[in-house]
Amino acid sequence: MLSNLIQLEKYIDEYCTITPSLQWCEEQLADMQAVIEGFSIKVSKIVESQGTKDGLPSQIEERDANILKLSFEMRDYANEKYKLFQKLW
Repeated sequence: MLSNLIQLEKYIDEYCTITPSLQWCEEQLADMQAVIEGFSIKVSKIVESQGTKDGLPSQIEERDANILKLSFEMRDYANEKYKLFQKLW
């Protein structure tokens, strides 16, 4: 999911580069970059914590729940941006 958000950010960046007159580009790109950075940090923390788990079922369930929660956060953010860009374009 994170790679999809990065791909969307790259697409928007390229679109804004070839269409410099758009007023919303700078704000939207800054927002996307900040959110993607936050998601990247969360992903890193989950991956790092995975290495420290001893494999107890409760710990695995907690990690899986965190992964699922983060996936839903990324999905919701992507859907929000998709709806916004539909209106802007």
